Amino acid sequence: MAPKKRKASSASKKRSRGTKNAYVYFSMEQRSAVARREGLEEGASNFAEIAKALSIAWKNLKEADRAPYEACAAMDRSRQSIECLRGGALREAGDLSSAARDAVESLGQMPRSSLKCPAAAAEELLDSLEALATRLTQA
Repeated sequence: MAPKKRKASSASKKRSRGTKNAYVYFSMEQRSAVARREGLEEGASNFAEIAKALSIAWKNLKEADRAPYEACAAMDRSRQSIECLRGGALREAGDLSSAARDAVESLGQMPRSSLKCPAAAAEELLDSLEALATRLTQA
C-alpha cells in the first residue's frame, strides 16, 4: 500500500524562498548569450558545458560589469529579510526599520542598465514591501 501524501501546511506555503546571489542573476541573464557564443544548444544535454562557460565568463567579468548583478543580489537579500518579518519580528521596531532601510538603500543603488535583472529584482522587492504594508495594517 502506497503511503499517503501529506498536504503542505499553511505555514510552509508562507515560507520565504531563499536569496539569489550575483552569479545566479548573471547566469539567468547571460545563459543564452554564452551558449550562442560557445556554439551550444540550450538543453539538458549541454547543461554542464554551458555551466562551465558561464563560470568562466563570470570569473573574467570586470568588477564594474559585476555591479548590476551585485545590486540585484542586494535587492533580493532585502526582499528575503522583509518576507521573513512575521509575528514578533513584525512588531519589533528595530527589525522593521532596519529591513525597510536596507530595502530603500538597495533600491537606491539599482543600476541603470539594459539588463532585465535589476528591474525584476526591484519589482519583487516592491511586492514584498506591499505585502509587508498589508501585514502591518492587519497586525
